[in-house]
Amino acid sequence: MSFIIEEFTNDALKSINYFGIDLSVPVDAKFIATDDDGQIYVFDEEPNLVIDGAYFAAHGTTAVYVGKCKFKGDNKDSIMEIE
Repeated sequence: MSFIIEEFTNDALKSINYFGIDLSVPVDAKFIATDDDGQIYVFDEEPNLVIDGAYFAAHGTTAVYVGKCKFKGDNKDSIMEIE
């Protein structure tokens, strides 16, 4: 038996530019943010900082991990709306 993929379309992900980094994120992602330890997550609702700014959370949504980075500055400034 042989299996051959002749054409592939990934309509589950979209590409975005996040502070100069190109990332693939789920198509339904509406916000992206970086926790104070450099872990990057996307959300379908706007997240808020919790526990003294250590990480982001959004009620009624699941955070999806997309990567990790080193950053300079305040992670409070890392939240970005995804178009």
